[in-house]
Amino acid sequence: MFRGNPEIFEKRLRKFQELMRKNNIGGSVIRTLSTFTYFTGTKWLRPSLLIPAEGEPTVLVVEGEADEFKRRSWIEDVVEYQEAESLMATVVGWIKEHGYKRVGLEFSVERDSYLLFLKVFQRLNPNVEIVDILDLQQRTRKSY
Repeated sequence: MFRGNPEIFEKRLRKFQELMRKNNIGGSVIRTLSTFTYFTGTKWLRPSLLIPAEGEPTVLVVEGEADEFKRRSWIEDVVEYQEAESLMATVVGWIKEHGYKRVGLEFSVERDSYLLFLKVFQRLNPNVEIVDILDLQQRTRKSY
């Protein structure tokens, strides 16, 4: 069961989306636990959140975890994946489907920020500019 006010988490996300648009970022890939929790309202073992500059966010969870995640968060669009390769394929497909040229990733020192994810992401998306969104998400937090 989701514990919290969904409106608070949605307002946080909408503020972040506004900052993304002002900075010409088409979408952001959230992999850090603290930021994932800040936007979704729940801690998750393998955090993966796709936030478009406009529209609804998508959470990516391991196969078999979607129902449990939906009970714990306000986000309705939950996509399951089987292994790291299909996670990356989903992220790459999301970027290509929307034609994003600038994508935000958070560069922080959290232990759940994967350098490997960044390296693979860069290799699979050579024509996409990667933007550090750490400052944007921190500005979102300061507004609440």
